[in-house]
Amino acid sequence: MTFAEAIRLGSVLRPQAFGDTFGKKKRWFRKPETTSCALGAAIEAAGVQWLPDTGGGTNITVRGGVSAGMAWMFPPEWNFTSTHELCPMCRVNSTIIGLIEHLNDYHHWSRQDIAGWVEPVEARLTGARACQIKAR
Repeated sequence: MTFAEAIRLGSVLRPQAFGDTFGKKKRWFRKPETTSCALGAAIEAAGVQWLPDTGGGTNITVRGGVSAGMAWMFPPEWNFTSTHELCPMCRVNSTIIGLIEHLNDYHHWSRQDIAGWVEPVEARLTGARACQIKAR
């Protein structure tokens, strides 16, 4: 599954969060609803796990850092997210993972729009192509 596909798939699971990978949306007289940002949507859709960091893999910094001894264990094909790119809105230079958070939190892009931006970047950096499902 490409990163862009994971964002799109995960975005249908719950409402969008801003400022947190996963958060809670307060609702009047009902239980709070779990939310996810674009990164959280991808993490959830791909089944990425939060595991003890053994130091053997690529450490992905998410929202300012990782908790002591813990890290998201991203699939190896998502390593392109540590590459630097420019924000398509304000030209800030950051890692792709940082720009996903930036587009989500500061520019309030929808997760679908973020996936649309990630898709050609991912294809250019990895040669990955999204699966094409043909209707019969």
